[in-house]
Amino acid sequence: NAVGNKRSILKSHDDSVDHRNAVEKAENFISVCEGKKPSICSSLSKAYEDKVKKNHDILLSIIDVIIVLGQRNIALRGNWDKIAHQEDGNFQFFINWKSNFDTVLKDHLETAHKSMTYLSPQIQNELIQCCELEIRERIVQKCKASGFYSIMADETTDVSVTEQLSLCIRYVDNDTYEVREDFLGFVEPKEVDA
Repeated sequence: NAVGNKRSILKSHDDSVDHRNAVEKAENFISVCEGKKPSICSSLSKAYEDKVKKNHDILLSIIDVIIVLGQRNIALRGNWDKIAHQEDGNFQFFINWKSNFDTVLKDHLETAHKSMTYLSPQIQNELIQCCELEIRERIVQKCKASGFYSIMADETTDVSVTEQLSLCIRYVDNDTYEVREDFLGFVEPKEVDA
């Protein structure tokens, strides 16, 4: 009778939810230790890496559009043909066009919350500034490698009658052995008396 009583207690314990959960956790633990399953940390890390890569690819697609428009001197927020294109601007038109063959960008545009698309004018300006810094850094590196360069400055007045100093740099490009002139930017002078 005592043996039968112990068997029924063991059977009820064996069938309990707590016991089954403990067995499953022990099997998972052993599988992770033996390398048969990835750990929770590596699974979370992999998911994080995948998300970072996806966001990286989305931003590269958006930056690609900004760079192409900049190389062609096409305004991001303007339309060259307002009748034919009923878009918010050239940037949005080309983003939509690129999403036709860029599946990552298309998925992003279809699934992202409206405030998380990376397409706002503020984000556009931040990305343009990042491109500016990268371009300027490359020009500086080429000038340092060249050894021969000069800085050109000229004072001009813009449409709003603000005095500004335009800065350009002339240098010998070591890759092509050609003299190059690159625009560095405008600086607002504190005084214009000299």
